[in-house]
Amino acid sequence: PPPRETLEPTIAPPLSNIQGSSVHLFKVIMNLISNAAEAMSDGGRLTISTKNQYIDQPIRGYDEVQNGDYVLLEVSDTGTGISPEDLPRLFEPFFTKKIMGRSGTGLGMAVVWGTVNDHKGYIDVESVSGKGTTMNLYFPVTSKTMAENKEDFPVESYLGNGESILIVDDLEKQREIASKILSQLN
Repeated sequence: PPPRETLEPTIAPPLSNIQGSSVHLFKVIMNLISNAAEAMSDGGRLTISTKNQYIDQPIRGYDEVQNGDYVLLEVSDTGTGISPEDLPRLFEPFFTKKIMGRSGTGLGMAVVWGTVNDHKGYIDVESVSGKGTTMNLYFPVTSKTMAENKEDFPVESYLGNGESILIVDDLEKQREIASKILSQLN
């Protein structure tokens, strides 16, 4: 039978607002989930949780932390973990233990680091080889209210005129998905 992963989301309402790019934050979450899933090739438990958190003391790896309210995003897995030797290099661009061409470029965690920094947040990583990894991402709370949803555009406004688009991706599944979407949009 194929390996089984169990996903356990825990979203704590009401969550405070943060200010940022939803596109970049989505990429962060997808990178963390993808890495966690790959670390659990024999199955395991992936936990995603959010909560409001007040920080008044340093976080591991940071000399100075701004006191205040944060939204904590925690992604935890029961996978292979990260070795103590690799942990300090985790966010280096192009650092990867994956097989090139099969699962990533080594930029995923660099994107996570850059996005969290751009949002003036912090990352705390806890990992034990053979036991799993927990990524705690802290994003500062804002008193601004959420932006109003802009008017949705009908699908017709996205339709093409029969143009040709070259799809390049090292993952066949990604190419298939992109191809299907673009074909439906003409």
